[in-house]
Amino acid sequence: MEYNDNITKRPINLNIDGRTYKLSIPKDDEKKEMILRKSAEVMNSLIEQKRKSSAGILTDDRDIVVLALLNFVYKTLGNEINISKKNEQLENSVMELKNLNFKLEEIIESFNKLNSKE
Repeated sequence: MEYNDNITKRPINLNIDGRTYKLSIPKDDEKKEMILRKSAEVMNSLIEQKRKSSAGILTDDRDIVVLALLNFVYKTLGNEINISKKNEQLENSVMELKNLNFKLEEIIESFNKLNSKE
C-alpha cells in the first residue's frame, strides 16, 4: 500500500520577514498550527525590533535576521540554564528535607521507645 501524505497532512503558509513559507502539518493538529503561527509572529516581532534598534547600523536583511535569532537563542539558553540551576537547587532542598524527615522520624521513634518503657 502506498503512503499518501495528502491524506494525513495539510499545508499552512507562514509569513516571516516578508517571505512566505509553506509547511505541511498533520491535518488534525490545531495546536501545532497555533504554535507555528505564534512562532512566526514572535520571529517577525524580534526581526522588526532588531531592524529598528540597528537602524543605520545594519542594512543587510540577513544580518538583521541572524542577529535577532542569535539574541533569541541566547536568551532562551540563558533561561534554560537558570531553570536547570533552580531545578538542581530544588532537588538539593528536597534531599535536605528528606534527610531532616528521616532524622525527625528517628527522634520520634526514640522518644516513643522511651515513653513505652515508663
